[in-house]
Amino acid sequence: MEPSSYFPDVHRSKPTVAISLTKVGVKGIRMPISFTKFGSKRVLLVPSFDVFIDLPPRRKGIDASRSYEVVADAFAAFAKGTYRLEELCAHISRGLLERYEYATRAEVRARAEAVVERLTPVSSMVTFEPYKVYAKS
Repeated sequence: MEPSSYFPDVHRSKPTVAISLTKVGVKGIRMPISFTKFGSKRVLLVPSFDVFIDLPPRRKGIDASRSYEVVADAFAAFAKGTYRLEELCAHISRGLLERYEYATRAEVRARAEAVVERLTPVSSMVTFEPYKVYAKS
């Protein structure tokens, strides 16, 4: 007997009170180190994502594991290259709308710290400066 046959799909069931929600999702999905552009330089990031979709009144909830899968799939597609964080957010938003067929809007927020190599003006010594990076789609 398949596990799905004896465990009901609670998320798909009709709620007692039918109201739509504008923002349901997962916060703090962290991905491994990646590269982005900071000016003309390639820099390292360790991004964290918050992803949300809307929920129609006919459903009790979302399958949150799908959100993680969408982020992981998008990250794998971008992992070998250098990208802008907002491009990745837009890609994830499109993926959420494809994966959750009942959703009509998606929101993705990303935050990361980029460490950029700099030269000091007087001694030309190499230093590393941290910058907070935010993106949204």
